[in-house]
Amino acid sequence: MKIFDELDLDFKALGFSQKEMGDIVLGTLDIKKDNKNFEKGKYRIISCHNLYLHQSYQNEVKSQIKKVLREFLTFHHIKKQSTILVCGLGNEDIISDSLGIASCKKILATRNLNFSYKKHNVCSICPNVQAVTGIETPLIVRGIVREIRADMVVIIDSLLTQNLKRLGHSFQLSSVGMIPGGAMGEIMDISQKSIGVPCISIGVPLLLDLNKLSKLNKSVVVAPKDIKHYVSVCSTIISDAINNVMCTSLSPKQISETLSPI
Repeated sequence: MKIFDELDLDFKALGFSQKEMGDIVLGTLDIKKDNKNFEKGKYRIISCHNLYLHQSYQNEVKSQIKKVLREFLTFHHIKKQSTILVCGLGNEDIISDSLGIASCKKILATRNLNFSYKKHNVCSICPNVQAVTGIETPLIVRGIVREIRADMVVIIDSLLTQNLKRLGHSFQLSSVGMIPGGAMGEIMDISQKSIGVPCISIGVPLLLDLNKLSKLNKSVVVAPKDIKHYVSVCSTIISDAINNVMCTSLSPKQISETLSPI
């Protein structure tokens, strides 16, 4: 799945706008009717080119992601104590494709715990990829959603970009889900239509598509040399934002201590 504003479309005509907030740039697109390119819903891009320079920039991005998540929860009419499944997509053996899994490992799962401070009942899974399991990822997610009676799914995955400036420096969120492995030609999506409940997707471009940048007559996809650091920082930002929204009365330190009580 590529960053949506890299498609060959006139996004300003569709209502796309950008707002600069200090070091953060927020891209906004709201689609009010389904069309051949987009489902009805909300699309956001949060970018920060100084993301890895200082913790303060990461905190700013985290704050913006929290605002968007709350906006999306309201948009989908998600009530308190709803069951929310956080799904970390990707392949742990490929670092550039491990963002979802790394994020899920830092998610505070509260569905089976009687915590007074939890706002929602959170659980998390990492279904791996079809090449490993032999099962289409959306089918795994749909089965779990039905078993636990989830009210919403939050999907986290690595994205493909053709814009070097976006590589590891922007977070794309949408209220309509995504296609796991879309950049590799997969076509089955995880969305409300396919699994029966609302979906929020969060992705970071960690793979660079060189097709338009090179003269080679074949597909070339690369990752930055410091990809481990990118995944570590971005997964922490995403998981902290989700944890803070789902457990509003807990500080990041308290969440960390709960994840690692020993």
